Amino acid sequence: MMQSQNIILTGSIGTGKSYASKVLKRLGYKSWDADLVTHQLISPNGKAFQKVIDHFPEGLKDGNIDRQTLGKIVFNDLAKLKLLESIIHPLVAQDRDHFIKWAHINHQKIVLEIPLYFETKMNLENFSIVVTSAPIFIQKMRVMRRKGMTEDKFQCILKRQMPDVEKCKKADFIIHTGLSYGETKRQITLMIKRLNQKNA
Repeated sequence: MMQSQNIILTGSIGTGKSYASKVLKRLGYKSWDADLVTHQLISPNGKAFQKVIDHFPEGLKDGNIDRQTLGKIVFNDLAKLKLLESIIHPLVAQDRDHFIKWAHINHQKIVLEIPLYFETKMNLENFSIVVTSAPIFIQKMRVMRRKGMTEDKFQCILKRQMPDVEKCKKADFIIHTGLSYGETKRQITLMIKRLNQKNA
């Protein structure tokens, strides 16, 4: 089966997706980032802003939705999390589909950065699935540097995500990011070379 030059980039928290996306952009890919779109949707001018505030008024702070507060509200409440997702996910999907259509019309190679691709049971056709992977101790070291992160929060996030080993089994390509930036870039460059050859 021919693997597509268009890419879905996924992987667990702290496995180097952001750097991999930067490398792909330098190699000529146009990028769409699910997390970035989500942030835009809940900004004051975003399509989801008012509806989120209607359901989660305690998340409003100085005219903006405070993402840390909102995260705390839904983090340990599955019903509230599902409600928030029901507001945001359809709008994210709509934005993604518009981007894919634009790329097709303009003959652009694209990378969709979707951290929860497997967890949300998406099944987008004509994409190569690329999983970033790193040893758990490196993953933890990276994540614990983030503002507001705690050991408990990190463990809860891991429990909600498909295990790294399972994601790797579902991947068309695995990018191991635990060694160095240079090695990560080498793997991605080689992957793109192979995809270009297969699609020549």
